[in-house]
Amino acid sequence: MGIIDRIKGNPLKLKLTRDELTAERIRLKAEEKRTISEVERLSAEKKDLFNSGFQSNDREKPTLVLQIQQLYRKVKLENIYLKKISDQINVVDNLIYLIDNNMFDKFKDFTSIHVYPKPHPPTSVEQLKSIVDNFNETPIDNETDELLNIWSTYNASQSEEAFDKWDRGKIAKDEVN
Repeated sequence: MGIIDRIKGNPLKLKLTRDELTAERIRLKAEEKRTISEVERLSAEKKDLFNSGFQSNDREKPTLVLQIQQLYRKVKLENIYLKKISDQINVVDNLIYLIDNNMFDKFKDFTSIHVYPKPHPPTSVEQLKSIVDNFNETPIDNETDELLNIWSTYNASQSEEAFDKWDRGKIAKDEVN
Protein backbone atom coordinates (compact mmCIF):
# COMPACT_ATOMS: atom_id res chain seq x y z
CA MET A 1 0.00 0.00 0.00
CA GLY A 2 1.51 3.29 -1.09
CA ILE A 3 1.32 6.70 0.46
CA ILE A 4 -1.23 7.84 -2.09
CA ASP A 5 -3.52 5.04 -0.88
CA ARG A 6 -3.18 6.30 2.71
CA ILE A 7 -4.05 9.91 1.87
CA LYS A 8 -7.79 10.23 2.19
CA GLY A 9 -8.27 13.81 3.22
CA ASN A 10 -5.81 15.97 5.06
CA PRO A 11 -2.22 14.74 4.53
CA LEU A 12 -1.04 16.91 7.42
CA LYS A 13 -2.47 14.38 9.86
CA LEU A 14 -0.23 11.61 8.48
CA LYS A 15 3.08 13.21 9.49
CA LEU A 16 4.72 12.14 6.26
CA THR A 17 8.49 12.19 6.01
CA ARG A 18 10.52 13.19 3.02
CA ASP A 19 11.99 9.68 2.84
CA GLU A 20 8.53 8.11 2.62
CA LEU A 21 7.51 10.54 -0.10
CA THR A 22 10.74 9.98 -2.02
CA ALA A 23 10.24 6.21 -1.86
CA GLU A 24 6.66 6.65 -3.11
CA ARG A 25 7.87 8.88 -5.95
CA ILE A 26 10.43 6.25 -6.99
CA ARG A 27 7.73 3.55 -6.89
CA LEU A 28 5.37 5.67 -8.99
CA LYS A 29 8.13 6.50 -11.50
CA ALA A 30 8.89 2.77 -11.87
CA GLU A 31 5.17 2.05 -12.39
CA GLU A 32 5.03 4.85 -14.96
CA LYS A 33 8.02 3.39 -16.79
CA ARG A 34 6.43 -0.09 -16.83
CA THR A 35 3.16 1.33 -18.14
CA ILE A 36 4.93 3.29 -20.89
CA SER A 37 6.79 0.17 -22.00
CA GLU A 38 3.49 -1.77 -21.99
CA VAL A 39 1.83 0.92 -24.15
CA GLU A 40 4.77 0.81 -26.56
CA ARG A 41 4.60 -3.00 -26.71
CA LEU A 42 0.85 -2.97 -27.36
CA SER A 43 1.23 -0.27 -30.02
CA ALA A 44 3.94 -2.26 -31.78
CA GLU A 45 1.76 -5.38 -31.63
CA LYS A 46 -1.17 -3.40 -33.06
CA LYS A 47 1.03 -2.15 -35.89
CA ASP A 48 2.29 -5.69 -36.63
CA LEU A 49 -1.27 -6.99 -36.80
CA PHE A 50 -2.19 -4.11 -39.10
CA ASN A 51 0.72 -4.94 -41.40
CA SER A 52 -0.17 -8.64 -41.41
CA GLY A 53 -3.60 -7.69 -42.78
CA PHE A 54 -1.99 -7.00 -46.16
CA GLN A 55 -0.79 -10.60 -46.48
CA SER A 56 -3.84 -12.34 -44.97
CA ASN A 57 -6.77 -13.82 -46.84
CA ASP A 58 -10.31 -12.47 -46.68
CA ARG A 59 -11.39 -14.93 -43.97
CA GLU A 60 -8.58 -13.89 -41.61
CA LYS A 61 -9.09 -10.14 -41.99
CA PRO A 62 -12.21 -9.79 -39.79
CA THR A 63 -10.37 -11.63 -37.00
CA LEU A 64 -7.42 -9.28 -37.39
CA VAL A 65 -9.77 -6.31 -37.18
CA LEU A 66 -11.16 -7.57 -33.88
CA GLN A 67 -7.66 -8.16 -32.51
CA ILE A 68 -6.58 -4.65 -33.55
CA GLN A 69 -9.67 -3.14 -31.91
CA GLN A 70 -8.96 -5.07 -28.71
CA LEU A 71 -5.37 -3.82 -28.65
CA TYR A 72 -6.56 -0.28 -29.33
CA ARG A 73 -8.85 -0.47 -26.30
CA LYS A 74 -6.04 -1.85 -24.13
CA VAL A 75 -3.77 1.01 -25.20
CA LYS A 76 -6.52 3.49 -24.41
CA LEU A 77 -7.01 2.03 -20.91
CA GLU A 78 -3.26 2.02 -20.27
CA ASN A 79 -3.05 5.66 -21.35
CA ILE A 80 -5.81 6.53 -18.87
CA TYR A 81 -3.88 4.71 -16.15
CA LEU A 82 -0.68 6.50 -17.20
CA LYS A 83 -2.41 9.85 -16.77
CA LYS A 84 -3.52 8.84 -13.28
CA ILE A 85 0.02 7.81 -12.33
CA SER A 86 1.28 11.15 -13.60
CA ASP A 87 -1.27 12.94 -11.41
CA GLN A 88 -0.15 10.93 -8.39
CA ILE A 89 3.49 11.81 -9.09
CA ASN A 90 2.50 15.48 -9.15
CA VAL A 91 0.78 15.13 -5.76
CA VAL A 92 3.86 13.48 -4.25
CA ASP A 93 6.16 16.11 -5.80
CA ASN A 94 3.99 18.87 -4.33
CA LEU A 95 4.06 17.25 -0.88
CA ILE A 96 7.86 16.93 -1.09
CA TYR A 97 8.05 20.61 -1.99
CA LEU A 98 5.90 21.51 1.01
CA ILE A 99 8.08 19.43 3.35
CA ASP A 100 11.32 20.84 1.91
CA ASN A 101 10.14 24.39 2.43
CA ASN A 102 8.41 23.83 5.79
CA MET A 103 5.15 25.06 4.32
CA PHE A 104 2.75 22.57 5.90
CA ASP A 105 1.75 25.10 8.54
CA LYS A 106 0.53 27.50 5.85
CA PHE A 107 -1.85 24.92 4.37
CA LYS A 108 -4.09 23.81 7.19
CA ASP A 109 -7.21 23.62 4.99
CA PHE A 110 -6.20 20.86 2.59
CA THR A 111 -9.14 19.41 0.73
CA SER A 112 -9.28 15.75 -0.10
CA ILE A 113 -6.81 14.45 -2.62
CA HIS A 114 -8.15 12.27 -5.40
CA VAL A 115 -6.64 8.81 -5.52
CA TYR A 116 -6.79 6.83 -8.73
CA PRO A 117 -6.46 3.08 -8.29
CA LYS A 118 -5.13 0.87 -11.06
CA PRO A 119 -8.00 -0.43 -13.17
CA HIS A 120 -8.84 -4.03 -12.43
CA PRO A 121 -9.74 -6.40 -15.27
CA PRO A 122 -13.47 -6.95 -15.62
CA THR A 123 -14.78 -9.97 -13.72
CA SER A 124 -18.11 -10.36 -15.47
CA VAL A 125 -19.58 -9.99 -18.91
CA GLU A 126 -21.70 -7.04 -17.72
CA GLN A 127 -18.60 -5.15 -16.54
CA LEU A 128 -16.88 -5.83 -19.85
CA LYS A 129 -19.93 -4.61 -21.78
CA SER A 130 -20.09 -1.42 -19.71
CA ILE A 131 -16.39 -0.74 -20.35
CA VAL A 132 -16.84 -1.27 -24.08
CA ASP A 133 -19.96 0.93 -24.11
CA ASN A 134 -18.04 3.73 -22.39
CA PHE A 135 -15.63 3.99 -25.29
CA ASN A 136 -18.33 5.55 -27.49
CA GLU A 137 -16.71 4.19 -30.58
CA THR A 138 -18.31 3.71 -33.94
CA PRO A 139 -19.90 0.32 -34.47
CA ILE A 140 -17.53 -2.52 -35.26
CA ASP A 141 -19.03 -2.89 -38.72
CA ASN A 142 -17.91 0.59 -39.82
CA GLU A 143 -14.49 0.05 -38.35
CA THR A 144 -14.18 -3.35 -40.01
CA ASP A 145 -15.16 -1.87 -43.35
CA GLU A 146 -12.61 0.90 -42.89
CA LEU A 147 -9.74 -1.51 -42.20
CA LEU A 148 -10.78 -3.86 -45.01
CA ASN A 149 -10.91 -0.89 -47.36
CA ILE A 150 -7.40 0.21 -46.34
CA TRP A 151 -6.03 -3.29 -46.80
CA SER A 152 -7.57 -3.51 -50.28
CA THR A 153 -6.51 0.03 -51.31
CA TYR A 154 -2.89 0.00 -50.12
CA ASN A 155 -0.25 -2.63 -50.74
CA ALA A 156 2.26 -4.03 -48.25
CA SER A 157 4.97 -1.56 -49.26
CA GLN A 158 2.65 1.32 -48.27
CA SER A 159 1.78 -0.19 -44.90
CA GLU A 160 3.52 2.56 -42.88
CA GLU A 161 1.55 5.27 -44.65
CA ALA A 162 -1.70 3.33 -44.33
CA PHE A 163 -1.18 2.63 -40.63
CA ASP A 164 -0.34 6.27 -39.87
CA LYS A 165 -3.44 7.42 -41.76
CA TRP A 166 -5.68 4.92 -39.96
CA ASP A 167 -4.18 5.60 -36.53
CA ARG A 168 -4.42 9.40 -36.90
CA GLY A 169 -8.04 9.07 -38.02
CA LYS A 170 -8.82 6.84 -35.05
CA ILE A 171 -7.24 9.29 -32.61
CA ALA A 172 -9.09 12.22 -34.20
CA LYS A 173 -12.40 10.38 -33.82
CA ASP A 174 -11.68 9.76 -30.14
CA GLU A 175 -10.86 13.41 -29.53
CA VAL A 176 -14.18 14.45 -31.07
CA ASN A 177 -16.07 12.02 -28.84
